[in-house]
Amino acid sequence: MIQCVALDDEKYALELLCDNIRQFPELELVNYGRNPGEMLDYMEHHSVDLLFTDIQMPMLNGLQLIEKMGEPPMVIVVSAHPDYAVEGFAHNVLDYVLKPIKVKRFRQAVDKARLFYSMSRSDNHLPDSPHIVLKCEYRNIKLKESDIIYIEGLKDYVKVFTSFQSKPIVTKHTIKSIGEILSLPEIVRINKSNIVNMNYMKEFQKGCIYLHGNTCLPLSNSFKENYTRFLDFV
Repeated sequence: MIQCVALDDEKYALELLCDNIRQFPELELVNYGRNPGEMLDYMEHHSVDLLFTDIQMPMLNGLQLIEKMGEPPMVIVVSAHPDYAVEGFAHNVLDYVLKPIKVKRFRQAVDKARLFYSMSRSDNHLPDSPHIVLKCEYRNIKLKESDIIYIEGLKDYVKVFTSFQSKPIVTKHTIKSIGEILSLPEIVRINKSNIVNMNYMKEFQKGCIYLHGNTCLPLSNSFKENYTRFLDFV
């Protein structure tokens, strides 16, 4: 069972958040409160797997709270303020759910937490990234999916841009076929030619997304269902 805590400085919002958490039998709500400092102290002295937190709170906001924890648990932000989403993902939050909470959207966030928790428990540490093997010229390259920044389709070939080298890996795949072998939920197709690891998102504007390195890629409405769980307010 995933031990979780809930934090929101507004009484009614906290009650609603706790009610949503209690709908999932895999979640055990071990503490909840309205004071970020008290919750920080609790987490420093108790084992917590998952933190649900608001952003805008007096004295200490949700992102500052994460920064103060040496080894934060999984974090799902629940906020009425979409402007903090990019900064939230930069703090490695697991998901960012907008208020008012929608049951389907909340379930998606919990499903993601359950997946990460299951992987970490099976290996007894934070989950290692799954990997794929790509044929490049006469080599077979073993590549962690978490090292993929984005993929660009070129008819029967794709360019795979990674975090560990400046040149892309060119391999014989269609954008569709390589998408089918990727398993990380944060790696999604955003348009006809591009698949993106949303963990490398730096910022976005209407119709496009910016990755680290200032790469700008268009967001297509045809694939909106793939990325709206990361940009819930697009």
